[in-house]
Amino acid sequence: MACCLIWYGIIGVEAYYKEAIPLREELIQDAEPMILQRAKSSTKKPKWQKRWINDKKEYEYIVDGVKESSLFFFIWTQWEREIRQAMMSCFKVPEACHQVHDAVYNTEVVDMKVMEAEVLEKTGFKVQISN
Repeated sequence: MACCLIWYGIIGVEAYYKEAIPLREELIQDAEPMILQRAKSSTKKPKWQKRWINDKKEYEYIVDGVKESSLFFFIWTQWEREIRQAMMSCFKVPEACHQVHDAVYNTEVVDMKVMEAEVLEKTGFKVQISN
């Protein structure tokens, strides 16, 4: 039974990977130029191209831009940051919020619908916030 579960998990990961590629490409293509430039300057992981060298009878690897997954990561985290900042603006003391990658924590209670509306107004992102 364990082998079936592992095999199923591998198939699920492969399907996720295949679906993620066009989504990642679309997100990068549609990113605002400033955000894309910031992402390109922030990422350090190169995209490698393998090229056959006939004289040496071996492959050579050359840098061919920036890894798409790294660009995606930096764009996505920038958007998360903007959303968190919009959420924090709903609190009386925004600097008292504790930020996590996709959330803010505070002891003050704020109506979630108010916070969602603030995020939409400030960022253009429609989000669902839960407590």
